[in-house]
Amino acid sequence: MGASSSSQERQVPEPEDLGQFRKNAGIRIGDTYLIPEIPAKRKVTDFKFTVVFGICLIILVPFLIYTFVQSDLDRFIHGYDKCGNICGEKNSRVGDVSCSGQDKTYQPFLRLIKNEHAYSDDDQLFIRDECVRECGSGYVELFNRCFPSKSNDSPRVNRDMETTFADIGRDINKSAGYIVLMCLLGLVFTVGMLFLFRYFVAVVVWVILIGSLLGIIALAIIFWVLNSREATGPNAASAQFFAIFFTILAVILTIVLICMFKRIKLIIRLFKEAIKVIFGIPIIVFEPLLTFVASSIVLIIFVYFLIVMSTAGVLQKTFFDVYEYTPNVAILFTMFFHIVICLWMWQFIIGCQHMVISGAVSSYYFARDKSSLVSPVYTSFYNLIRYHLGSVIFGSLIITVIAIVRALIRGLVNNKSARILVDCCLGAIEDFLKFLSKNAYILTAMHGQPFFKSGKRAVRLLAANALSTIALNSVGDFVLAMSKILIVVATILVGCLMADPTIEHFWAAILISAIVTAIVADCFFAVFETAIDTIFLCFCEDSCMNDGTERPYYMSVNLMQYVEEAKKATNNKN
Repeated sequence: MGASSSSQERQVPEPEDLGQFRKNAGIRIGDTYLIPEIPAKRKVTDFKFTVVFGICLIILVPFLIYTFVQSDLDRFIHGYDKCGNICGEKNSRVGDVSCSGQDKTYQPFLRLIKNEHAYSDDDQLFIRDECVRECGSGYVELFNRCFPSKSNDSPRVNRDMETTFADIGRDINKSAGYIVLMCLLGLVFTVGMLFLFRYFVAVVVWVILIGSLLGIIALAIIFWVLNSREATGPNAASAQFFAIFFTILAVILTIVLICMFKRIKLIIRLFKEAIKVIFGIPIIVFEPLLTFVASSIVLIIFVYFLIVMSTAGVLQKTFFDVYEYTPNVAILFTMFFHIVICLWMWQFIIGCQHMVISGAVSSYYFARDKSSLVSPVYTSFYNLIRYHLGSVIFGSLIITVIAIVRALIRGLVNNKSARILVDCCLGAIEDFLKFLSKNAYILTAMHGQPFFKSGKRAVRLLAANALSTIALNSVGDFVLAMSKILIVVATILVGCLMADPTIEHFWAAILISAIVTAIVADCFFAVFETAIDTIFLCFCEDSCMNDGTERPYYMSVNLMQYVEEAKKATNNKN
């Protein structure tokens, strides 16, 4: 009876699960099974999705060429008049449009007039009129366009805006050294936070959790006091809303801390192990730099191509004597397909980062002698490029499809409440798929199996360790998010203390420093988060494969103590 109860309360799958997994992988029982699998025994996974991705790129290329032929970036920069003539240029005649092909070299500004069919006087819909030498009175110049002014003060307001932007630019230029110093300080704070996690992880975790709970309770009390003072005032509804919101948040966080108290111990131990890996393989922290560069290139390509494609079209009469470059079906398809491919590539780059980091971390975890490891990051990167690109493409395609479906449904729904419902439902599904995909990448990096098999294996491991999984993905993510916020806030506070009072727009330099610090902290903690998730699944696999006696654990003494404590607690219950 006791054995039966013990079996039902185990937190890890039975060893037969791994044996079945090995059998499906084509590995005989007597073979030595290494984790992570060595490159020599790996096979190319999900290659058909690599082919699908290549075919999509091949399909996109001719449509891109056609769209670029039909586009002209000067239409976006300088604008064109009601006959399709680009302002500031000598134009060629287009088809049978008799008024096209005029020389507008000395008329660089496009004058816009209010749409006669506008619904109201405040409606900001304009139609193209003609190219002019200068805007003149009654118009305001902005981006080579002449907009009709609402009052005589508009030109002065426009000049004031230009002067303000120029002053901000000069102040940013003066603060260049200050911005660099603040960014370096943000880097120091980020590394310092990692050192705090290394030496005082338990203290840091509990300080963040309890401090956040006390802060939320304090905010709830403040808003309840404000609500009682302004029971009938204009801000009563807002005060009551925030008071209820922070009260509910405080109750939820309290319940989570009480229910997950024992699991937080495992989170602390996993944090310690992740920090050991980061300091044991320090080159791993530079991997997000490659991700950042690749993501930046994709973003630049996406924005540039989208701007160029927005100018593409065939010159057609829209109403009366006004001609516009209207995109046809081929151009619209190109724009949509371009967005899909870029979103797919974005998710693919993120998936590659998860795969490389998890492969290196699992190598570190399952190494008896940590000092004998040779280039685990390079080996993991080689495995990705040589064997598992198809699996990452498959996983990123799933996330891309659900994101596109969510955007399309949201665009087709006009009701605001229905849009919120779509965002909540499909957003939750998208986040869940990202979570499963990340864990599937980790299992693929470990065992070298295809995406679907690894995902199924990951689901079984996570389900068997459901409470620990929930704790890790709620409390753990909350601690890491608060750590990044503290780094940014600390940088802003120090930046305010060190700001030069003679510079009027010093806030612009502080804002730039805060944004760069947030990006740096996110890059470092992305490695930390992936390392924690990988070590957790390695811990589950280790507990499944080995028993600590005949088959020794790979886990450290730190995690082994947690396993022994869990076993004692289970035996006491039985």
